[in-house]
Amino acid sequence: MPPNPLAASAACVSLCFLAACGGGGGAGVSQGGGGPDVTPNPDLTYADGTPIVASSYHGKSFPVSFVVASDDGSGSLERVTGTLEYKDADTVILTYGGESRNFTFRGSFGVENFGSGVLTADDGSLISDLLLYNPKLGGRVLKQRTSLPEGAGSTAGDYTYGTFGFSTPENRLPNTSVNYTGNYHTYMVANFEGEPELVHLEDGKMDVDVDFATGDVSGTLFERDLVVSEPGDPFRELNISIGVENGKVEGSGFSGDVTGTFGINDTALTTTFSNDGVDGFFFGNDAEVLAGTYDAEFTASNADETISGSLAGVFHGERD
Repeated sequence: MPPNPLAASAACVSLCFLAACGGGGGAGVSQGGGGPDVTPNPDLTYADGTPIVASSYHGKSFPVSFVVASDDGSGSLERVTGTLEYKDADTVILTYGGESRNFTFRGSFGVENFGSGVLTADDGSLISDLLLYNPKLGGRVLKQRTSLPEGAGSTAGDYTYGTFGFSTPENRLPNTSVNYTGNYHTYMVANFEGEPELVHLEDGKMDVDVDFATGDVSGTLFERDLVVSEPGDPFRELNISIGVENGKVEGSGFSGDVTGTFGINDTALTTTFSNDGVDGFFFGNDAEVLAGTYDAEFTASNADETISGSLAGVFHGERD
């Protein structure tokens, strides 16, 4: 019988966005040295070498890649794209799934130290916090729980996690090997077959190697243990390690396949993944940050039990 994730000591019910260093930017900006000129992707907002300040975001729209987890009984997990527009110091517009919401900061976003603030929308949606995880890199974290009345639309009961930022121009990518690590604001959501609710996990370990010379990407996207239990059974640890393999740098990001293992009490299970994918993005003037999303269906088993379901998540790390 599979372990019961509902007894898990896990956390995060929120949306994580992150951004990295850069000033203004967009198609046609001067991208600086580091390689030959490239044709910018008009859908991206690029770092342009300007030091990041709070006002750098104002008036700009950023493409967003994120995970939507629906805790409405369906157990739905999907990766989607959208946009996040900073209208001014007090208002952002979040758009995905054909819907847009205006969020207004209860506190001031315009301060140069990027203090935290709570955002609300008229329909009851809430972005609970705006945090800065690294002032030097301009990284940003938004946490959201969409709380709408039953029947209010497709986004009712959604948790959203995602990444955005000032993309690294292709001609500013390094030409050496770089290691990215992080263990804060990494998120994974799992839908275990036979269980009625999604399991939300946060702050897993990330450790990814990128060889920019060859374009190869591999490593760990999310790793941590989850305490689980069944009625009458002792507590056990579900060991989760999700990684990327066959990753290849493409433009200002990379794509690859999901790999990894599940285990019980440090004993690995035979784990397979299907319908999987990883997409990562380099942020900042010189790829100071690597962040992205992934999803997969999984089956993990030994002679005594089988665990299966689907998962999706967000990763981010900084250059060592």
